[in-house]
Amino acid sequence: MQMKHLLLLASLLTCMGAGAQQATFRNPVIAGDMADPVIRVDNTYYATGTSSEWAPYYPLFRSKDLVNWRQIGHLFEQQPAWTRSSFWAPELFHRNGKTYAYYTARRKTDGTSYIGVATADKPEGPYTDHGPIVEYGTEAIDAFVLEDAGELYISWKAYRLDPRPIELLACKISDDGLRMAGEPFTLLRDGDLLIGYRLQGTYAKNDVVLYEQDGKLRVGRVLGRENDLIALDDSGTLIVNGSAQSGEILYPTYAKDTLEYPYTVPADSVFILGDYRTQSEDSRDFGPVALTDVKAKVITLLRRRSL
Repeated sequence: MQMKHLLLLASLLTCMGAGAQQATFRNPVIAGDMADPVIRVDNTYYATGTSSEWAPYYPLFRSKDLVNWRQIGHLFEQQPAWTRSSFWAPELFHRNGKTYAYYTARRKTDGTSYIGVATADKPEGPYTDHGPIVEYGTEAIDAFVLEDAGELYISWKAYRLDPRPIELLACKISDDGLRMAGEPFTLLRDGDLLIGYRLQGTYAKNDVVLYEQDGKLRVGRVLGRENDLIALDDSGTLIVNGSAQSGEILYPTYAKDTLEYPYTVPADSVFILGDYRTQSEDSRDFGPVALTDVKAKVITLLRRRSL
C-alpha cells in the first residue's frame, strides 16, 4: 500500500511537471530609472521609481507576475509644495489598508535633500502629500520603512554628520507613519581606505587627490591648475577656460560666496572640487589649494564598513 501511494505521488508530480510552462523574460522588465523596491498588495505588485527633474513625479507601475508591467500613473501629478527638484528614490509601504510613499526631494527653501511622505487609500492612488518626515542633518535620502513587533521604523542614508562620509541612520516613527517619534540612531558607518602615490609632483585635470585643509585630510578632484580661469553659471555648469565641463559627475556645481567668478587659479595652486558637488566642501568654500598641501594622487579607493 505504501509503495502504491509513492507511485501515485510520482505520477502526479510527473504530470504536473509535464503541464508546467517555463516562464521566460528579458531584463530590464521595466525600462528607465527603476532601481527601487516593489511591494505586493493582495495578489498584485506595485513599483515606482526616480523621476529626477521630470514631471509628473515618480512613475507608478502595476504587475501580476513581476514580469509584465503596466504604468498606471504617477505618485504626484503636481509638484509637492515643499520641494524644489531632484525627485529620487521613492519607497512604497502598505499597512492597515493604507499605502505610503516615502520619497527624496530637495527642499525648496535651501536645496537640501530630505525625505517626504504621502499616503493613499489604495496603491493606485491618488496620493496626498504630507510634507517632509525626515529633516535631519545636512542630507537625508533613500528611505526604507519596516514594521517590527508592531512598531514602525524608518531608515535613511545621511552625509557629513561627522568625519565619515556616509552614515545609515534609523528612527522610530509614529503609528500613522507621518512623523519621527524618537531620536535617530546609527545603523552603520562608512569609511574609505585610500591608496595613493605620494611622489607625484604635478597633477592633471581630473586627478583625484588627497589634500590637507584646515588640519583635515580631504579627497577631491583637480578641476583647475595654475592660471586656469574658473567660472560657474546659474545652471550649475562648471566652465574652465571657456569650456563647459561634463563627464560623469551627476550633480550641478553651484557657486558659493567665498570667491568671485570668473576666478583665476593662482600660481603653485590647484582648484579642487568634490564629486558630490551639492554637499562637498571644496575650493568653492576655502579657495585654491596650495600644491604643498596636496599629499598624494589617489590610485584606488577601497570602501570599508564598520559598526
